[in-house]
Order: sequence, then structure tokens, then C-alpha cells
Amino acid sequence: MSAERVPYPTIDCALAMSKARGNLNFLTNRIKEEWNETFTTAQAIEDAHTALIEAQKEYSKVLTLLRESTKS
Repeated sequence: MSAERVPYPTIDCALAMSKARGNLNFLTNRIKEEWNETFTTAQAIEDAHTALIEAQKEYSKVLTLLRESTKS
């Protein structure tokens, strides 16, 4: 793993979370429409979707706190 600094870590992280959320949105919609997999698989997808939404909310709070702390 490289220790070099990423030029825009907040953008990279937000983009990665957005891509994951798009895929999880698709999968959760597929569960509602037509699902041939196990209940356990469906539950894992729904849990991951919910966890990602919560992580995005917390990430937003952290970014807000960091912005506010640099203004002072």
C-alpha cells in the first residue's frame, strides 16, 4: 500500500460511496421486483444499503466539522 497523499480524498471517498450506493439501490429494487436468491442474501444487501446510507450521513457530519474547525 502506498503512503502517497491522494490529491482529493474527500471527493474520492464521496465518489466511491456514491457508486456503491447506486449499486445497492439497484439491488434493493431488484429484491422488491423479482428475487431468486436466498433470504439471507437479500437481507445482506438491505443491511449493506442501510449501513452505507448511515455512513454517508456520518461522513457528511465529519466534513462539516472539519470545515468549521478550519474557519476558526
